[in-house]
Amino acid sequence: MRTVTVRENVEFSAALRLPLSITRDEKTKRINEVLELLHLNEESNVKPSSKELMKRTSIAMELVTEHPILFLDDPTTDLDLRTITDVFWVLKRSDQCLMEKVAPWDVKMSAGA
Repeated sequence: MRTVTVRENVEFSAALRLPLSITRDEKTKRINEVLELLHLNEESNVKPSSKELMKRTSIAMELVTEHPILFLDDPTTDLDLRTITDVFWVLKRSDQCLMEKVAPWDVKMSAGA
């Protein structure tokens, strides 16, 4: 992820994961929409180096696929408040949103076990 630009990461994800029936123009339009939604259009030619930019790039790589279900593990970790708000707004707007926090199993070990 760090060796190519934000746009190249999203383009690669789209090329691998979108159906072949989608035209190049449609893919480009979808990529641009996702970059704009996550405010990545101004940073699209930068290699992601910060945690925040890598996180937003990763989310963009998933959103571009338009899957009906989207699983994100801690999508807001290491993000500032503005970015957190943007991410939740985008997820809510995309109709892919069922926000559910799944906690790990609560494992309790007793001294006698």
